[in-house]
Amino acid sequence: MNKTDVAIRLAKKGIPATDIANVLEMDLDNVVSLGITREVGQTSLDNVSEAMEGIVWLVYDEAKRTMTVGSPAQKNFLMRLVIGYLMRTMAVQTPHALIDLQEEFRELMERQGQPDPDEVAETLDEAWVEDDDPPEDD
Repeated sequence: MNKTDVAIRLAKKGIPATDIANVLEMDLDNVVSLGITREVGQTSLDNVSEAMEGIVWLVYDEAKRTMTVGSPAQKNFLMRLVIGYLMRTMAVQTPHALIDLQEEFRELMERQGQPDPDEVAETLDEAWVEDDDPPEDD
């Protein structure tokens, strides 16, 4: 098998022309001139990416639940953990994103002193009056 055949096989698998030229000690123009179309397929990293996305959403849901119904110690620990990561993230964000993040955090902190959402729902059910119903369209 000659270098051109190897270059073609590597290029079809998605290896960049510069890497092929370096490994096979070929001129880059010669590798590019082969004009090989790459095979685009699913790699094992695609599966890892999907799995990690699923895990991130599970963690997000659990963190939200903890911030809603967790003990004060759990909430405090989670807030400190998140703030540590957010400080690094905020350094690369636009000012608009930082303002939005600050507003969300302020609202989160204000909600900490509020009653359990289930208790609020029960109170709202008791306070519902027939006059509160919206008028029906004729």
